[in-house]
Amino acid sequence: MGYARCSTAQQGLQSQLDALVDAGCDPVFSEKIGTRIKVRPEFVKAMDFARTIKKAVPHHRVTLRCMR
Repeated sequence: MGYARCSTAQQGLQSQLDALVDAGCDPVFSEKIGTRIKVRPEFVKAMDFARTIKKAVPHHRVTLRCMR
């Protein structure tokens, strides 16, 4: 699974998203959100998803790749 973030509307996420897909990440969570914002909703969703997978299949490795 992957997570991409940029902090301004002028920055693009596409290169990060492409890199995560090329790395085989599925699903990919992404958001445009400033560095001053402490709660990142898509990151929270990514971590919740990872915890759900880990509970369902405890012996399975869960890897989160983060791009910025």
